[in-house]
Amino acid sequence: WASERTYHYMNNPQYGDGVERSTTVFDVRPLSEEAVKEVQDANDFDDVTDDTCGFCVSFYTEMKESGKKVKSSTNVVFVPEGDNVEGHLEGIYLRSSGYEQDKPTKAKFTFLAGNDVGEGQLQMTTVYDKVVSVDQITLLRSDTRMRRIINYNKPTEEEGRLTEPTLVGFGVEVRT
Repeated sequence: WASERTYHYMNNPQYGDGVERSTTVFDVRPLSEEAVKEVQDANDFDDVTDDTCGFCVSFYTEMKESGKKVKSSTNVVFVPEGDNVEGHLEGIYLRSSGYEQDKPTKAKFTFLAGNDVGEGQLQMTTVYDKVVSVDQITLLRSDTRMRRIINYNKPTEEEGRLTEPTLVGFGVEVRT
């Protein structure tokens, strides 16, 4: 897969006009049962189902404005919870390392399948120490996806809702 993205940093003078563009090439491969177990163990997570599946996501990103280059990978495991009702699936999303924090990460996911173009959508919500990341992938075609990422300041328990975005990113991903 190849991706062109634009990130808008809200109220962050480090990025000048607040915009950063990137190009990413990434590869997704299935994980072995042993690697799936390692991700589960790293996240202290034992609740697996027959539908549990895992992938290794490797990527190389070049940030255009800053010139920063990042090469990394993470192992991800999807653990569905409940029944797949009319194309609606949800559950836990585990990673060997998070994007905002380099440590094992547990998140929630929902997947809404659709019969028409643009209806399939995966949403992953991850609560980190300082931010909450909401990442959406909309399946436009079998070889094209639209990506949207919004990071919010992590609200206090009194605030409750996500109201303060710190980053808004979007882009198009194409299978290569």
